Amino acid sequence: MRSNRFTRRSFLLTALTAITALLLTLPALRASAQDATTTSAASPEERPYVEFIVGDRIDPVRKWGHVSLRVVDATRDFIFDFGRYGRMWGKDAEGDPILRVWEHQYPAHRKYHLSEGGTTRRYRFQSTLERNSAILAHFEEMVRNGKPYTKSKQWIAYYADYKTFHAVEVNCTTVAIEGFMVGFPEYNLNQSRYATARTLGFFLRGLAQNHGHYDSGSDTWSKIWWPLDLKALLEEKYVRTGRAEVLKL
Repeated sequence: MRSNRFTRRSFLLTALTAITALLLTLPALRASAQDATTTSAASPEERPYVEFIVGDRIDPVRKWGHVSLRVVDATRDFIFDFGRYGRMWGKDAEGDPILRVWEHQYPAHRKYHLSEGGTTRRYRFQSTLERNSAILAHFEEMVRNGKPYTKSKQWIAYYADYKTFHAVEVNCTTVAIEGFMVGFPEYNLNQSRYATARTLGFFLRGLAQNHGHYDSGSDTWSKIWWPLDLKALLEEKYVRTGRAEVLKL
């Protein structure tokens, strides 16, 4: 994987004529990236954004729910999807740190979710090129010293240079939140009052209380790790206040 896989920039310069723009080389586009961000007015569909893709619980195919993070601008479209995609142990509570990367494959990712059934929603935040690049650099660092694990026509799965998967402490939700907050450090998505593991059954809830800094007094964990808790936070704190929008898959 090239070191600039996620972070390269390429923009059209509106100050140049169409013929000149077609003759520009990639290095020239990179060198002028900063000027392009200040002089070009992107159309609505090209404006950078970041979105959480949150799926609810469906037994038996998605009994835990799922979260992935999508980063989009005029030239880049990546979905980062961490989860139980490698070897698992400890009654499926721990496993290999496998990160699937979908590049320009949103239709395939959408089809993948729809085939599972249930309800999946996108929670979109308007972004900037700088925020997007920071998030992409974060995920690039996770795979740079890792290795390809497996792949399909739609995605590449990497054995990430990252912490081992853990059902409560290191999972799809925590990885997506961590990546998002690299680009949006002013947004606190680890508000413990939302970390209640809503709808989680009695037995599994008891097991989860042994991990993730659970507080019995408030019946919450120190940070959000459960997809439906993230969904509740996004809807109440961000969609309701107009800082994010919710979209169908």
